[in-house]
Amino acid sequence: MRSDPAPAPRWITALFAGAILLSAFLLFLIQPLISKYILPWFGGGTAVWTAAMMFFQVLLLGGYLYAHGLSRLNPRAQALIHLTVSLVTGGWLAGCAAAWGAPLLASGAFHPDGGASPLWSVLGVLAVSVGMPYFLLSTTSSLVQSWYARALPAEQPYRFYVLSNAASLAALLSYPLLVEPLLALKAQAVFWSAGFGLFLLLLGLCIGVAARIRANRPAASLNGVPDEPETLPGPGWKAKAGWVFLAGCASTILLAGTNELTSDIASVPFLWVLPLGLYLLTFMLGFSERLRVPGSLLVALTLACLGLAIWAQFRLGTLDTLVQIAINAGVIFFACLLCHREVYLRRPAPRHLTSFYLMVAAGGALGGVFVNLLSPLIFEGYWEYHIGLALAALTAGGVLFLRRELWLHRLRIPAGVLALAAAGALLSFPFTLRQGSVAMERDFYGVVRVRRGIYDGMDTIRLVHGTTMHGLQAVNQPYHARPTSYYTESSGAGLAMETSLRRVSLQPVRVGLVGMGVGTLAAYGMKGDVFRFYELDPAVIGLATNTAYFTYLSDSAAKIEIVPGDARLSLERELASGSQGYDLLVVDAFSGDSIPVHLLTREAVALYLAHLDPQGVLAIHISNKHVRLEPVMARIQEAFGLEAMLISTGGTRPLGAASTWVLFSREPRALSSPALQSQGRPLRIDPRVRLWTDDYSNLFQVVKWY
Repeated sequence: MRSDPAPAPRWITALFAGAILLSAFLLFLIQPLISKYILPWFGGGTAVWTAAMMFFQVLLLGGYLYAHGLSRLNPRAQALIHLTVSLVTGGWLAGCAAAWGAPLLASGAFHPDGGASPLWSVLGVLAVSVGMPYFLLSTTSSLVQSWYARALPAEQPYRFYVLSNAASLAALLSYPLLVEPLLALKAQAVFWSAGFGLFLLLLGLCIGVAARIRANRPAASLNGVPDEPETLPGPGWKAKAGWVFLAGCASTILLAGTNELTSDIASVPFLWVLPLGLYLLTFMLGFSERLRVPGSLLVALTLACLGLAIWAQFRLGTLDTLVQIAINAGVIFFACLLCHREVYLRRPAPRHLTSFYLMVAAGGALGGVFVNLLSPLIFEGYWEYHIGLALAALTAGGVLFLRRELWLHRLRIPAGVLALAAAGALLSFPFTLRQGSVAMERDFYGVVRVRRGIYDGMDTIRLVHGTTMHGLQAVNQPYHARPTSYYTESSGAGLAMETSLRRVSLQPVRVGLVGMGVGTLAAYGMKGDVFRFYELDPAVIGLATNTAYFTYLSDSAAKIEIVPGDARLSLERELASGSQGYDLLVVDAFSGDSIPVHLLTREAVALYLAHLDPQGVLAIHISNKHVRLEPVMARIQEAFGLEAMLISTGGTRPLGAASTWVLFSREPRALSSPALQSQGRPLRIDPRVRLWTDDYSNLFQVVKWY
């Protein structure tokens, strides 16, 4: 009769746990770090983060596939191969640090040239800068768990999965709360690389300990348990398909929900981290035996959150920041928890552990591919968000029908009808949103729509990004050629245009405009003027220049020049040939209400000033429902010793919209006109807000939470 196995020595468990915990911490700390670093290269939009997420998911799948294949080899071969991969990765990281001056942070030679697809450029930069270390880290959890289970077959390895997700969550939370506010990007990269060196040491120790244990137990392990013959059949294709579907559903909800949240608030680490942190928390709770949410309650809460999400779709653009975040977070949390709990309840025996994790990773990667590659090709809008939530509703209904042990199973018919109704309502929204749109285009940078309707009692054509209007034009005279929305004569931009020192002296003006919108400011153009627009999004250029919709550009008396691509990169290239000498430089490049942080840093403003005539004016549009940018502007004024004033106006009728602008100049006379002095006021400094730089920004501080 076999005696009960003795538990593994604590130091062995601690060693394996330490390697897994550190690898998971580094794995998820690098995601916001590197994404924030490359964000300015690609326009600062939320698509950069979701593209990076897809990259990490696919690489994670590659890591699990590698671990699954390696686990089938004999222990000696596993150790030799993985040690080789580890040494090569460490050498790669050291070589990149020597070449770039800092680990992980690729040099300017990798800046996109504007010719390739932004998505593939993002993936290429990530592959070069963090691909190898991320791949090695992604293999650790399943591979080390496999070594632990084979060396100590009496132990339960699945508990390490909960620990790894806890470490991942700790990394994500620490980034916006500690790492980002306290450390510049270069210091973050050095800190991360030091942790990676420690990880390599722990990994080597794990390989050595596992090899020694197996060498000492030819017939009986350290726990006194001989290896069991693997005679039981493995999971079938239905079980594997179920793991892939549930994991893919959760991944789709995460990424599409992140797009929905960040496209209208801000593409910043905090709002990337929150959904991903909740996603990891659902893995922890879903795979935990101690912290278990009752199944019936979980289904009920999922359906309730889906109901709130449907309600929120009718209130887009009117919800407070916190309400919008809370609803989105609730949907992501409970829908993903439902999916991950069902995955865990269908888990196989430990000897199929690597296969199980491989299928879960495959589902996550498929969700990423669906959101980032397929959806932009198939859908005109962010319809994958509605599809993901509809799948969650159907999953909730399916759980009630399949799990008879749930007390809510007795109400499966009405609950199932409710789930179907929720799914139907969610799938109907794309058709509802499509109605009323004259044109609709989606690309890497987001979704823009041209809508025709009544505004201030007049027939107008509007350009809309997310829930934010980016310009409108009256269809009929006498207002057809009149500047409207945020650019009326009483707005900060209009006043800056009309009071320009060269304009007042009846000389032609040279105007640079970062962000095109519908080209409204071209309405101020006169013969001899030059208006040079910098626009990142090809869809916006196409719609603004289409005279079937908007005619500001074609009707302008000024010479119109359009520079496609990221404005900052374009201005940097142009500066190499000399300053543009703008009399007025207007910065208005928001996507929805999302903030392009890289256009508001010290280095960006220094570039603007280099292109500005000594008597010129820099006008920055800071209207925003979710973020207060005045303290950031005040630090810019302080850093450069500029004259500055804030001009905030209401929606002057007809066809005006409330707007807030900040005007800067090195020449006091440029801001001394009575029209400006009567409308403007000085900037107010917030002592808590530091100057933003390319190496430091903290948008978390300036979010309007209510």
